[in-house]
Amino acid sequence: MPEVERTLSMAKKVVVHHEALSVLSNICSSKQKTQGCLLGYRNSSNYEVVACAKCQDGWNTNDIKQYLPGGIYIIGVFYSNAVATDTSSIVRDLGSFGLEKILVEGEDLVVCPIGIECDTVAEENFYLWTDGQTLTIPTVSISRDCSLDSLLTIRIKCPIPLSFELVTKADIWKANLQKEIHELCNASQSRSVLYHLKDSDILVGSDQLCGLSRDSSCSDLHSHIKTGDGFGEGGRKSKKEQLSTLQFSMYHQINKKSSFHAVPSCCPVIKHSLGNYKSVEMTLPVDAVAVVSRDLPVTDLHTVLSTAVCHQLTAMAACIIKDTVAKSEKFSKPVPYHFQPGGLQAIFSVVYLQNMTEEQLVQRRTEVHRMLGLPENQPLFRRCNAVMFHEDRSSYGYLINPHTGISSQGVKGGTQYLVDGLYSYHHYMQDRFDDNKWGCAYRSLQTLMSWFKLQGYTEKPVASHKEVQQALVDVGDKDPKFVGSRQWIGSMEVSYCLDHLLGVTSKIMFVSTGAELTTKGRELALHFQTQGTPIMIGGGVLAHTILGVDFNDVTGDLKFLILDPHYTGAEDLKVILDKGWCGWKGPDFWDQHAHYNLCMPQRPLAI
Repeated sequence: MPEVERTLSMAKKVVVHHEALSVLSNICSSKQKTQGCLLGYRNSSNYEVVACAKCQDGWNTNDIKQYLPGGIYIIGVFYSNAVATDTSSIVRDLGSFGLEKILVEGEDLVVCPIGIECDTVAEENFYLWTDGQTLTIPTVSISRDCSLDSLLTIRIKCPIPLSFELVTKADIWKANLQKEIHELCNASQSRSVLYHLKDSDILVGSDQLCGLSRDSSCSDLHSHIKTGDGFGEGGRKSKKEQLSTLQFSMYHQINKKSSFHAVPSCCPVIKHSLGNYKSVEMTLPVDAVAVVSRDLPVTDLHTVLSTAVCHQLTAMAACIIKDTVAKSEKFSKPVPYHFQPGGLQAIFSVVYLQNMTEEQLVQRRTEVHRMLGLPENQPLFRRCNAVMFHEDRSSYGYLINPHTGISSQGVKGGTQYLVDGLYSYHHYMQDRFDDNKWGCAYRSLQTLMSWFKLQGYTEKPVASHKEVQQALVDVGDKDPKFVGSRQWIGSMEVSYCLDHLLGVTSKIMFVSTGAELTTKGRELALHFQTQGTPIMIGGGVLAHTILGVDFNDVTGDLKFLILDPHYTGAEDLKVILDKGWCGWKGPDFWDQHAHYNLCMPQRPLAI
């Protein structure tokens, strides 16, 4: 540990999230010289590092900021393969990093030098660069908390018209586009723009508030949202609804540009230009995200919201410039998507052109993976990987991840190994189709297929019973008369369908009795650790879906997290959890004398 003078009596605390620490450790393990920015949240008492972004030569802050929502900032720097980590060498290295690009007056910077022989990153790797000239040692802690759960997530949706002159030379039309985007950004931050909270009377401006007192905090916003019956008895949002996304729209005067504030409001100005020229006109579907602390003063909210909008407008311009073939004079609409990749406690926004396929976007996704130091063997930024916000889930039609509502009832001293990612719950009698008493394996297969769809491995819809039956005929497993029948299928048929319909291979685990399943705890735990896919289990006359195990590797005690496809009711999460249709089951749940086959899908290597 280098000797660094403690020059601050009230040094800020630095909280580093475990997932971000893992990314930094992976970066330093490559033994290659790398530098980049630390990303996270900041307030008066601490800095919270939730991710990092590697910087390329000639980088500028917009290269990174275009992916960031409002409320997440560049709060520091890291560099690996450092020759030494004494005070003087760190200060010297910081001088060559280009700190002037990210220094903010009055804000400290978190600094993380990683030595050339360092295999892991730990608390002692973090410092604070204070007042642009002093290196200090902060209090550092590693966190596994779900930071996003304690913050407010805000979405700002607003269509913004865009028009710019199109000329033959690419550098000119690009400059025209960037100039127009710059003016739109200035306008979004101006006094003429107000942000309206949906279903409320609240308007937030740069210097004015409507419906709120100036001493309010963002935690007060939910209480001002009206239900259909207004604010009468039972009219306020429930506690559960208060956890949902806050939705804002933007009101602005579209006939005024960035210079409007310099023009007296009583003096109309008309600009009229005559000439022949081509122009590009489209409506930008702005859907920006901001993540804020609940105690953030509402007087600071306009800055956060306008920053989120500006980041997205900049990203849209960059996307158009990068991926448009101007000679065709056909410009596709840029569409934003929001992601929470690799368990990081941060949301990132990526813009894709509407007409580009997932195959055409491979290189773009690879660049984002590398920038954030994420693995390149699984999809994290495909359109299907987009975050499902509260309002998205409620309109999806199926329950998403019902197991997350279960209070822990696992094994004493055990460790839980759970399905990784999103899936939808498929069960009897859904889709206006009566498969009661014969379709449980089909429904379990549908849950497995939904996992691969929601993880971005496929864009194909979840197969119907008839499509499953046709697939088994196509692979030669069944006769043509099987299509349209009410015959059962088992684990092997499920594996055939996954292979034929999605190109997904599966391992099959066979146990001669249900009692033997109690000896498979370690193997099942390894599956959820390495593959993370739900498991279909069939045997006797019933099929179920295994979402995880709770395993004590000392005593061998084991419980199974079961999703039961035999449920016939409505999509009522409370009923499903209270009645045990999704819950922890002990070894006696299985028929102790029946044999079972487990279909264990393998995660494809893709990006």
